Amino acid sequence: MTMSYGYSAGDGGAIAIDNASLVLINSVVKHSGAQGRGGGIHAVNSIVELFDSVVSSNATGIVAEEIINKLEEEEAGDAQLVEAQTDEIISAEAQTDNGENEEEDNVEEVTIVDSNGAGIYFEGENSRLTIEKSGLDSNVSPGKGGGLYLASGSAEISDSTISLNQAGEAGGGIFNAANARLTHVTVVGNTAPEAGGIVDESQLQLYNSILIDNAGMDCVGALNANLYNIINDGSCAHDWITQDPLLLLLEGSPMYYLPQEGSVAIDAASADYCTETDQRSIVRIPEACDIGAAEHQAGVFRFQIQSALAALDRPSGGGSVSEATPEPAPEATPVPSSCESLPGHITVSGAIGTVDCRMLDYRGVGNQTVVNGGALYAVDIYGFVGLAITVCFEHDSGGIILLDAANAPRNIVPLRTRTEGNMKCATVDRTGAAVYMPLTFFTSGAITEPIWDLTDCTVTTTDILNLRQGANSTSSILANVLNDVQLTADQRSTYFYRVNYFDVIGWLSADYLSYSGSCE
Repeated sequence: MTMSYGYSAGDGGAIAIDNASLVLINSVVKHSGAQGRGGGIHAVNSIVELFDSVVSSNATGIVAEEIINKLEEEEAGDAQLVEAQTDEIISAEAQTDNGENEEEDNVEEVTIVDSNGAGIYFEGENSRLTIEKSGLDSNVSPGKGGGLYLASGSAEISDSTISLNQAGEAGGGIFNAANARLTHVTVVGNTAPEAGGIVDESQLQLYNSILIDNAGMDCVGALNANLYNIINDGSCAHDWITQDPLLLLLEGSPMYYLPQEGSVAIDAASADYCTETDQRSIVRIPEACDIGAAEHQAGVFRFQIQSALAALDRPSGGGSVSEATPEPAPEATPVPSSCESLPGHITVSGAIGTVDCRMLDYRGVGNQTVVNGGALYAVDIYGFVGLAITVCFEHDSGGIILLDAANAPRNIVPLRTRTEGNMKCATVDRTGAAVYMPLTFFTSGAITEPIWDLTDCTVTTTDILNLRQGANSTSSILANVLNDVQLTADQRSTYFYRVNYFDVIGWLSADYLSYSGSCE
């Protein structure tokens, strides 16, 4: 789900909830604004959970006027605003207001207390906020808490990146006046006069996290716990690692930063606070756990640095050309893909360095139809898929679907599944989540059952069978086919094959057939 270009003259540009529950999975809240608090999300006395989601480029206060200007441009071009689909939000009330019908006297009635929390404003004594494997970036507030303002309640943030946010007063990344726990969080490149990174005015525990390159200090406040972190400027009385962790931005969604080879972050995290998987769902090894939101990938950065240097070395136009023969550029080291580090029961082959993978749990799948249909395994394939790749799952029965990332919400696309050894495999030619489903899902009515054309497929009956008009056991019977009859099949469904039996075309149950040729 994507929510964008929302606006409020009060609080909550894209979403405003009070005494409710909100769960966002694989969602984006962006380009929204509020004159008051919470340019992206404003939550009071509520339970809020974000998984694999992005809160980006939202604004509060006078800065939010830029959102209005953008809306006017969109309206002038007859563009349609993207509105939140309420059925995608669990037990929540979503407010999306483009402001086009606002009367001026209504705007004047709104009392603006402050303009804190451009990305998220969170408040309530018994409120609870969970942010996992998500990103808050490029949000702008003239007040406090550019990315996140925690006024009260409790917050648990893990395996997430807080980056490039701005606040006019304090806490460019996070302003905390609540009870917060941050584990494996990367806070980088945020800006504020007082602590561009984190301001803690209440209770904040920080574990296995990185704070670096935040303008106006990385951290201000007396943290309740400050263990196994990298705080580059040594603020918040930090007495452990302060060296540069050598981070490099990789444009995922949400974006993340990986430690380069030689980084002090590699294998330096505490096993006691090591999460099971990183921001990309890459499995962490407790005894070799990296500090920060994302685990190190060997080899990636050598290639990227070589590529960047090669680009800088190109001669500019207009100058004289040297007669000396230029030395050939060194061959770049192939980029390894994170798809190579998946567990053994899932393989993605043919993926180069432009393609990355991460395992998904039910929350990461983010599609209730697929979850209810009994999803067995899932892997998210992201980046740039230039050539078709093969994804395989170790299982004896089932089929593969793709949640197509080109659409929001993602479309369910059945993939033609074939057997390779003890694996079920399919070809993927685009980004998205490949999910292994039980066969019953394809005949449940949740999606249109796929029918696949066949060439060079011969089936042989192993009993006397009913030849049915349709590809299901309730369809009318056209004829009876004797045992040990060999026929050519030209189509298959989940449980049936279509054949021509003495000019009568119908479907035979796959349970009573043997096969030869290309029958999958």
